[in-house]
Amino acid sequence: MIKKSRRIHWFVLSLLLSLSQNFASASEANTAEYLEKYPYVYHLVQKSMWDEALKTNTTYFPPTYTQDNFTHATANPDFLLTIGNHFYQEVKGDWLCLRMSVDSLAATGVQTIFEGTAPVGDKEADFEGTDSELFPHILGGIHPLAVLEAHVVSRNKSGRFLAVSDVISSMTLYHIVSQKELETLTSDNIYSPLSIALEGYIHFSKLDLIMPIANDAYIDREVLYLLQVTFDEDDEDLRWIGDNPDYYRGLDLKMVEKKFEFTRGKDGRWLLPESLQ
Repeated sequence: MIKKSRRIHWFVLSLLLSLSQNFASASEANTAEYLEKYPYVYHLVQKSMWDEALKTNTTYFPPTYTQDNFTHATANPDFLLTIGNHFYQEVKGDWLCLRMSVDSLAATGVQTIFEGTAPVGDKEADFEGTDSELFPHILGGIHPLAVLEAHVVSRNKSGRFLAVSDVISSMTLYHIVSQKELETLTSDNIYSPLSIALEGYIHFSKLDLIMPIANDAYIDREVLYLLQVTFDEDDEDLRWIGDNPDYYRGLDLKMVEKKFEFTRGKDGRWLLPESLQ
């Protein structure tokens, strides 16, 4: 007869094994789902470090590898600029974006797993969208043979990441406007709100910041719209202060790709247009 303490011991071991298998299955399912949606793995790298790896034909390890025990990467390219500006904006010099795949990394003996965000060194990954996205964590360094292409990263004078060649060459931004404000059109269909006269620019935002703004600054409007505009990376009239983009001229409505109308929820607060959810 098995003693009670031994039965408990085996029960705990069985439970841990079951949880481990379930976790592995969930991890594999997450990886398969992300590979179908995002076939590539991207890593932002200082050009000088990558040039050295190419020159010596050696495996590159990021500066925080010994602390993090893996190489951070991104599957969804929409997050590349956000990540660059959150973690690396203060790092001077030229940058590249390495494009790989799980298979190309595996061919060099390196496994990739998909997990939630993690700090890069001592800096927390507390940028917008981290609660709904999985990121590839490369369990090793990056050998030149694993890289399918190295893309050039464009930055402005303040170090802000603006674009990644052949991956992100433009940026889609949004402007909240009331019905009354939209009526402030000039004869040539130039939208010139009061902020142009008072501040000299029009406020734009990234999509993930729209709802806090709408329900803070525009909660009392009767009718509210959202204008979608895509800007070129070299548009000199679009300037950034931190994460806030401002457009320093009147907006030609020909630039507006889409106009969405907000609706209110039962609590009276604005809801994000359904097609953007």
